[in-house]
Amino acid sequence: MIERIGVIDIGTNTIKCCIADIDAGAFLVDQELSRTTRLGEALRHSGIISPLAFARNLDAIRELHALCLDASCSRVLYVGTMGLRTATNAAEFIHAVYRETKCHIRVLSGIEEAEYSCLGTLSTFPEQVGNTLMFDLGGGSSEFIFTTDGTISRSFSIDIGILRVRDEYCKTDPISKADYERMYSILYNTLKQYIVSTPDRQVIGIGGTVCALGSVEQQLPVFDADLVHGTILSFAALERQIELYRSQDNTARKQVPGMPLERSDVILAGATIVNVILELCGVPRFTISTRGVRHGILQEYCNGLL
Repeated sequence: MIERIGVIDIGTNTIKCCIADIDAGAFLVDQELSRTTRLGEALRHSGIISPLAFARNLDAIRELHALCLDASCSRVLYVGTMGLRTATNAAEFIHAVYRETKCHIRVLSGIEEAEYSCLGTLSTFPEQVGNTLMFDLGGGSSEFIFTTDGTISRSFSIDIGILRVRDEYCKTDPISKADYERMYSILYNTLKQYIVSTPDRQVIGIGGTVCALGSVEQQLPVFDADLVHGTILSFAALERQIELYRSQDNTARKQVPGMPLERSDVILAGATIVNVILELCGVPRFTISTRGVRHGILQEYCNGLL
């Protein structure tokens, strides 16, 4: 019997919703929805979900939950990540969501977030041979998963995300040369503690801003996850995008063909993080995945573990 469920992933930058049909131990995605709600706006400095972010995210959850019910989902599973791991008023937000939906948010640890990203991605890249690094670039943190022949050998989470990096280093628009060089240097010196050069390693990037890089590379008039998934972006093409974004203000970035409008103000921070990862790995390209935590949750549900 086919069962339809929804998964809502409350991230620091974006809320993502996936509605899927479960049948015979497998899932088939029916709808993918996202709302850029910036739960972690100014979180690093204030330590709390601001009143505006609180209300904005609760409104989006009401909308997405209603869409899940309208789509005849028998269950809606909620997970939260970095923003809800660190905000001092996270419990208040979780309770507010429960009042609205009667659903509890499961707040994932950094390791759980990494492993679900891996599980969701491997479901569409099943033939993994040799060494692979998957990174999931989020708003407040980034998760790294190292695999050998499809089996996780190491995974961890670092408090480096696109919102945090943008807020810390992108002080002017366009960014100044000095601020960009400082951002790159600090990211490089931080990430080199975790990543060593392995030129034969396959690298897979996950996350909305990573997917935006693929959309721009293809100059898509409307974002299309099916077209972006599996896109191979070279180091040289990534550097061309970075040089473009460094020279533009946010208004100009919004006009770049293929640019999702909600990503224009964080695209430079995200692209720079990816650039550092590729340089440290010593690889000339990476593959983009539109899958992530929500698909890992679906896979675990199919496996009877939720």
